[in-house]
Amino acid sequence: MFTRLAARATQAAESKRERDALTAQAKFSAVVVGGAPIIIVILLLVTGRLGAMHDAGTVGIAIAVSGLTLIGAGLIVVWALVRRAAG
Repeated sequence: MFTRLAARATQAAESKRERDALTAQAKFSAVVVGGAPIIIVILLLVTGRLGAMHDAGTVGIAIAVSGLTLIGAGLIVVWALVRRAAG
């Protein structure tokens, strides 16, 4: 009986360590996946290439706004997934 109890406690501790490791990996992935679009938008702003979307007229502005909205939605989803994984 005590052997099974000890084995179960060991298994629970191993499961917690594995979950913590996977959560850390998920957080790192979230930083990379969520940060890349932000860095790209910043680079476009700094180099002046985002202004080309404005010069393209209404369609260019609509594309830029849609893209930024999708980036924001993606960041919210990544944030929610990481919070959920952290438990």
